[in-house]
Amino acid sequence: VAGFIGVFYALISLLITVQQSHVPAEIYASPSSHIMLPCGLALFVIGTMGNLYHHVLLANMRHEPSKKPKQEGVPPTQTTGMAMTTEASSAPPVAKSYSVPSGGLFNAVTMPHYFFELLAWFGISACAQQINAVLAAAGMTSYLSGRAVATTAWYKEKFGDKWPKTRKHLLPF
Repeated sequence: VAGFIGVFYALISLLITVQQSHVPAEIYASPSSHIMLPCGLALFVIGTMGNLYHHVLLANMRHEPSKKPKQEGVPPTQTTGMAMTTEASSAPPVAKSYSVPSGGLFNAVTMPHYFFELLAWFGISACAQQINAVLAAAGMTSYLSGRAVATTAWYKEKFGDKWPKTRKHLLPF
């Protein structure tokens, strides 16, 4: 899935970049354009940094190697070339544990990293000032909104009464 998403982002970026050469130069000479570029850049930077911050919060929720419960009967890890390997057949399965995300905008919405990703996409469309960038931002809004609703439903099912009842899907307001 991650590979598909990366290819999708690359293709959308290529489309926007190629189309950008066809945007008339006079569009960027208008007074409104002089406002759109810094506003778009600000949205992009805020969106990218907010997305990164919330991904770091999610990553920090995982167990650190030193804090993982010890597994008896698991052979020591061996280094072979560039890969790390273990004898998987003798290792007991490790149960995944989930917890309610918290910190940052996780206290208000289920998917704050999606919210910030959308800010970045709208920043790109404000800078580019062309239809493909606007359509990409609109498409991402549709896709990520649906994913946020589905993820909220999953969390509610998983955590029941522990899930905050006032937490929204995507938009904190």
